[in-house]
Amino acid sequence: MIRPANAEARNKNMSDASTTYTVAGTVPWLPRGLARFGWWTTPVRAEYLAVLRIGIAVTMLYDQLRLYLPHLDALYGPESTGATELWRPAADATVWHWSIFYGLDSNPIHSLALLALSGFTAWLAFRLISCPVTPDGKQDGGEEFRPLLIAWLLAGVIASLGTWSEAPIPGHIRPVPWLLPSVLCVTAWGFLAVRWIRFRRLDGWFVGCGIAGTGLFLSGVALASGEGLHAAVAEALSGWSDDFTFLRAAFYAWILFTLGLGLGLFSRVNAVLVWVLAISFANLNPIVNHGEVAVRNVILFYVMLCPCGAAWSLDRMLLRWRGARSGPVYVAPWPLRLLLIQTVLIYCFTGLFKLMGERWQSGNALYYALADLYYSRMSLAQLGLPPEFLRWTTWGILAWEITFPLWVLLPWTRTAALISGALFHTSTFVLLELGGFDWYMFVLYLPLLPWARWLRDPGFPVVRPQEQTDATAARPAPSGDWFPRFLGWFIVWQLVYLAAANIGGFLLQAVPQSPEQNGAEAKEDSPGLALVRKVITVTDFWGDLSQQPQGWVMYDVVPAFVNLPFLEVRQAVDRPDSPREWKTRVLPSDLQPANLNRYFRFGRPRLTNVEEHVIPPLSDRTDNAEETNQAWAKEIASFVLENQVLIRNYIACRVRHARADSPDFPEPDEVILYRRHYRVNEPGSPTIWNEPEDVPIARWLPGVEDIGRSLQPYNPATRRFETLDVDGASPGERASPPAKTSGRARTD
Repeated sequence: MIRPANAEARNKNMSDASTTYTVAGTVPWLPRGLARFGWWTTPVRAEYLAVLRIGIAVTMLYDQLRLYLPHLDALYGPESTGATELWRPAADATVWHWSIFYGLDSNPIHSLALLALSGFTAWLAFRLISCPVTPDGKQDGGEEFRPLLIAWLLAGVIASLGTWSEAPIPGHIRPVPWLLPSVLCVTAWGFLAVRWIRFRRLDGWFVGCGIAGTGLFLSGVALASGEGLHAAVAEALSGWSDDFTFLRAAFYAWILFTLGLGLGLFSRVNAVLVWVLAISFANLNPIVNHGEVAVRNVILFYVMLCPCGAAWSLDRMLLRWRGARSGPVYVAPWPLRLLLIQTVLIYCFTGLFKLMGERWQSGNALYYALADLYYSRMSLAQLGLPPEFLRWTTWGILAWEITFPLWVLLPWTRTAALISGALFHTSTFVLLELGGFDWYMFVLYLPLLPWARWLRDPGFPVVRPQEQTDATAARPAPSGDWFPRFLGWFIVWQLVYLAAANIGGFLLQAVPQSPEQNGAEAKEDSPGLALVRKVITVTDFWGDLSQQPQGWVMYDVVPAFVNLPFLEVRQAVDRPDSPREWKTRVLPSDLQPANLNRYFRFGRPRLTNVEEHVIPPLSDRTDNAEETNQAWAKEIASFVLENQVLIRNYIACRVRHARADSPDFPEPDEVILYRRHYRVNEPGSPTIWNEPEDVPIARWLPGVEDIGRSLQPYNPATRRFETLDVDGASPGERASPPAKTSGRARTD
């Protein structure tokens, strides 16, 4: 098959004069093992990417407007569950857990900028030296150098600003704000000198980079001469995650960019901005995320890299208005193929991880999932499904997920796979509250629909060698046209990454890691397992860097209990002729149904995702009540100490929202956080849930500023609230990110 091989041949008519069509975007070079398969090389209609772009935009708008916006102040900003003091230390410790809202002084942003600057500098130097010069002067790398120079300058500016964001500290050596800009300035003028010596050309972009480098150097000198000016600039460039006004404006901008992406206006630019903001908000408060966020980020990653606006877009309308060809538009199929492989891996490895779960093996997983008040949309008692039906359905789901690759790869079962998948996600949407997970999975199905048949597309023309003309023959790629080859190796790397990350992660989970029951020390890893760990280290690095993590362990462990928090808001009423009385009001969890046996809800699970992190799981009760109370006292005190900032902010947000919704809501003098514990009975029992047990966890005193005194853990042994013992606790311990508290299976 003949296909265009470079940017110059892509937009030319490659068949007879009566046929007009265009191949949009870059057609990648592929190694021989992939290039021999038409599934990877034959261009497809651009509408396949258009439906992916429109689908992800519509789903994200639903997610933003319904699931994020109503609780925005509780999810992000100061005194919220996404406060900087909660998550910034973890983000700086794990270098690639980045968010632009942490500011340019954040380790991930600064490290990424320096890494990109080093890579682009080396690549520019290599291409300037190695790019051949032809006698006619046509091949001088001009088209190649422009995007490289833009990327190099952008990385240099961000790296320099990141250096300037480090404010001078009294008594310490001041940072040198002109050092990195001086290197950029010298490098930029060096690039220009090599460009002139080899090609006798002074391109505008090379000159512009030299001027920009000089400007950065002079600005660095000015900052070095004034400590006050440097401190002011550092404050302006540091983290913005505690400025709720800025975060709210950024959130509305995120909505606007998503709308532009759906309409196809400046599609590529909007796709990049939507991807950056989606990751930045997700990493700003990780505990509000479920598995749908990982699926969303993966889709956005590919939409950002492909010509998603080539069809059904305002961009295409503008091109036609400017005189572009009106025939069908084709695109290289690689993003669609990688997304299909990703979809297959999601199902297959989700099923494999579930296969290791005890309740999935026994067939009781679906029963416990529908009894889980965190996720069930309607009461299991209300459904009235017999245990045998749920057991066989559980096994059927497990078998379907594990064998999904065969269903999709075999042509005669592919339609059945799509139909069964649509029915599966429709059922889970009706029965379970999983946020936007089902909708994002539906987006992955959109490119699998037969759009070519509905568009009556005969397929991309295949030109036989004997029918080639000057207009149809593919020209060899010039040596300066490096991007198709780079894109091809990126595709190969993605295939390796997807396979290694999922298979390696499963192997690490499947191989027993714990020591023997008799307390013997764990044995050293075998050579094979040690190699798997090294591979996983590399894949984890790329997954964090590109924000497309793998390891799809969705609901592999189904709990047999439910822990829900609720608040008792108390206001003191002083009377001269009687002791102090309390005016109380209970704020139940949004997940708490009024009637366990009959309810239906269509909730907003972003804030409720936080609730399982603000209450401890607590060990099971024993026959000795005193021992249980002593154990619970230690567990509650330790949990409150580790999660005090999150607990306080959660309580404050709930009270703030309650007072906004009800003007007569009292100003509290104290608020008590309780844990309501439900035990799910075995299938076939007369009742599904045991009577709930309420246990106080902590008391918050709003009028006390010191958090160590304002948040008091409950001691079941003494039946009193006690002041936190924070003496000797480091600042990191006092504001540490919340640990996983309930052992619940998350969809991430």
